[in-house]
Amino acid sequence: MPTVTKGRLVLHMLRRKLGEEAFWKGIRNYYAKYDGGNANTDDLRTIMEQAGGKDLKEFFKQWLYTPGIPQLDITWKFDASKARVELHITQKQARLFDFPLEVTIGDKLHTITVGDKNTYVELPVRGNLLLSRPKC
Repeated sequence: MPTVTKGRLVLHMLRRKLGEEAFWKGIRNYYAKYDGGNANTDDLRTIMEQAGGKDLKEFFKQWLYTPGIPQLDITWKFDASKARVELHITQKQARLFDFPLEVTIGDKLHTITVGDKNTYVELPVRGNLLLSRPKC
């Protein structure tokens, strides 16, 4: 399994934040302007802001200028009587991050905003939720 680096994760999150079209427009513009030349992180931010029409200063500050990544402890419980899954997400690191966390339950994708030390959410479940142990 390949090692996932922070840089790869940041680019993936940036793509999600801007959307496919704006992200790839920004990448093409970045390479067109700096191919074979020198550029810094602010140059990338500026081009991506222009492509996506969004201020990315806080995004870059959090993910590129601040060391570390979120270290999460996630626990969950299925409550059949209320047809929901209860998630408790704890950020274990000292400096808190603010980010969207995608969770799939059954065939439904949920996006949870994580920004505090502890985040608690209840997600509805339709139909039967089959839980099984992984086979080794």
